Amino acid sequence: MAAFDFPTNPSNGDTYSANGIDWIFNGSVWKKEATAGVKGQKGEKGEVGVTGATGDKGEVGDKGEVGSKGEIGVTGGTGGTGPTGAKGEPSSVAGPTGPTGDKGATGATGPTGPTGDKGATGGTGGTGNTGPTGPTGPTGPTGPTGGDGDKGATGATGGTGPTGPTGPTGPTGPTGPSGNNDVRSMNEAASTGISNTTSTVYSDKVTLSINTVSNSRVLVLFGFEIKHSNNNNQRTNARVTGDNISFVGGDYSAFHNNQTWTEFQGQRLDISSHTGTRTYRIQFQRAANTSSIQNAYLVAIEMSV
Repeated sequence: MAAFDFPTNPSNGDTYSANGIDWIFNGSVWKKEATAGVKGQKGEKGEVGVTGATGDKGEVGDKGEVGSKGEIGVTGGTGGTGPTGAKGEPSSVAGPTGPTGDKGATGATGPTGPTGDKGATGGTGGTGNTGPTGPTGPTGPTGPTGGDGDKGATGATGGTGPTGPTGPTGPTGPTGPSGNNDVRSMNEAASTGISNTTSTVYSDKVTLSINTVSNSRVLVLFGFEIKHSNNNNQRTNARVTGDNISFVGGDYSAFHNNQTWTEFQGQRLDISSHTGTRTYRIQFQRAANTSSIQNAYLVAIEMSV
């Protein structure tokens, strides 16, 4: 069966036949035609008669048989426009879609339209790949010497370098004057290992006790290294003190506030008149976190006066 090819832009009452089926356009859709008699010429319009009384509604007669399709007569001349008939009920059956028409010829190019408004600036594109390094340019002239910059912070103390070779022996010095026997005793104590504390109470690192008489004077030599567990202005405190003593200048105190070992050395003269045991101590404590001490020593030289 060939496809239906309905005319485009039909007028109300137009007909179309294909595949043995007749269709009529009712102004909205193509509908199958039940009967189609020969269309005669339109007669002259008669005079309008007197409107008669409305008769009783007759009964619906039996549906007649569909007559055979007559031949299409010659198209008569166009009659005058008749009165508009009542709007028919819309069809519930959609007509088939007609085939796609041939593509029309391309029309002539129209005139160029006016320039449109400038569009918004697009977003910044991604950074492209780095291009190859260009050749080194010639060295420019030396610029003027800049002013002195601010002095930088003092760097951390470096580690102890290796011991250098022993130098040649110097000449023997002149013999000194004869001494006396005023030194009564010499004593020492040392602790070289690392000791840590997290307490704010002073702890002993090294102690040294000697027996003295009332006229004894004791020269105390000392040394130690301390550090702290962080550099955030926290301190390790250390001191040289004792029992039954009287240092000229009072107890020796020192502190350190970073993570590098720093050495402290010095001496104090004990002028106490105590007879019996005198005790000397190196102690340390922390202000916060952890404090450490190592390589601590005491030397006590007792003299009579």
